[in-house]
Amino acid sequence: MYWFRRPPYLRWAAGAAVLAFAAVIELAPRTTEARPFAVTDLGPGHELVESDIEWRQVEKGLLPLPDLAGVTAVSLGAGEPILASSLTKTDLVPASWWSVPVRLPEGVLVGTPVKLIVTDTGHEADGMISVPPSDDPFAIDPTGLVAVPEADAGRIAAAETRRTLTILVGGARR
Repeated sequence: MYWFRRPPYLRWAAGAAVLAFAAVIELAPRTTEARPFAVTDLGPGHELVESDIEWRQVEKGLLPLPDLAGVTAVSLGAGEPILASSLTKTDLVPASWWSVPVRLPEGVLVGTPVKLIVTDTGHEADGMISVPPSDDPFAIDPTGLVAVPEADAGRIAAAETRRTLTILVGGARR
């Protein structure tokens, strides 16, 4: 007869063991550490201050601790972690250099070396991106700032106004 069959004790024991193991793993204490997160939306080139940073507990070893002295190299949304790759040094404009507003291609990062060529005169100047263009998809003219030596700043600004400036983008420096 079917009702005299022996109960499935081994299956019950296996199920209880799986549930006990899951409870131990879930309820085991975890080690955490504080890491910085953005409080509000931060644009590229924003110099970090204490009010921009919220310290949250994350699992130990999940995120490296960045050096917070510097400016943002990319846009950070509110609640995003602040990583070393999203920051760059603050001395983006060396002494005796000037930042000139120019139209820049999308995707350039802060600190990227550029070569500026004035096409009607052939003048060339080296520079670097000090503020990348806006990430706004509705921006009509993606203007950013390029740091150039003081001797070249006037020529570069005039060439940008005449629309005779060509920008060659080098590899990103970090």
